[in-house]
Amino acid sequence: MTTEESVLRLDDGRQIVIWHSRPQSEAPLRGTVLLAPGFCGRMYSLAATAAYLCANGFAVYRYDPLDHRGPSSGELADFTMSTGRFSMDQVLDWLARERGVESLGVIATSLSARIAYRVASERAKIRYLVTAVGVTDLRATLTRVFGVDHMASPPAELPPTVVFEDRHHIRTLGFATDAHERGWNPAATTRVELDRATLPIVAFIARDDDWVLEREVEEALDLANHPERRMCKLEGSGHNLAKNPRIAQAMLRELTGAVMALENCTSGEVQRAALPPSFPALEREPTFEMLTTQVIAERRRSTR
Repeated sequence: MTTEESVLRLDDGRQIVIWHSRPQSEAPLRGTVLLAPGFCGRMYSLAATAAYLCANGFAVYRYDPLDHRGPSSGELADFTMSTGRFSMDQVLDWLARERGVESLGVIATSLSARIAYRVASERAKIRYLVTAVGVTDLRATLTRVFGVDHMASPPAELPPTVVFEDRHHIRTLGFATDAHERGWNPAATTRVELDRATLPIVAFIARDDDWVLEREVEEALDLANHPERRMCKLEGSGHNLAKNPRIAQAMLRELTGAVMALENCTSGEVQRAALPPSFPALEREPTFEMLTTQVIAERRRSTR
């Protein structure tokens, strides 16, 4: 695949950096997909996902949100859920305005999945959504991550910062205030948002995930009443799928197959139709050497 960089410049002077990867083949594109990284992830952490999708005929856009890790504007300490939502909206608007991409699929990981659920429930041009270890109950997940329910604390009693993965400091007051005022916390809100969403959704979960529980995702998706949704369970992995190469490869294969199936079933008007019983086999699969080369090149590019 080939990758080019664009910069979305906002009216307030901030910028969002976007990567566009496309297949080497001259064959017609199968579709267009936007990838949203998980919290503290970066665009290059999605290199393998982009490579699998490009190998099977998709154009792929990726971005680093504002107030996040990566080359976009802002500091990670100031990140809030609404900042993440604003970033996703800005990128979707830019794709429609500058690239003529008005209808596309979205793939979101971990915390960005919670954002994508809300965005997809409000934007008709998102054709389908795929999530990986996606958060549906923000407050419950954060309590498991930090071992304390900070959302229950009065503002005056919040610690100035919390530390994520032993090295990333997040200012608690701004994050908590935004989560309360914008309704990001309650699991019931996710369910309400998804109840009004009409697009197909495939949610990948890890059976041994200590942060995102299977029952939470199941309740949010309401599978019994939505035949156009599916939950796919990955055995032998926790929240960080990349820690197990075998699971990571299986995930990439299944995710790419899911996107191929979703693209096929939404090629016309989006309808509430059941997904096929199984996802199609991949037409092409990147080699380990190709993936390694791509990841190294993108990491160097991101940190230049």
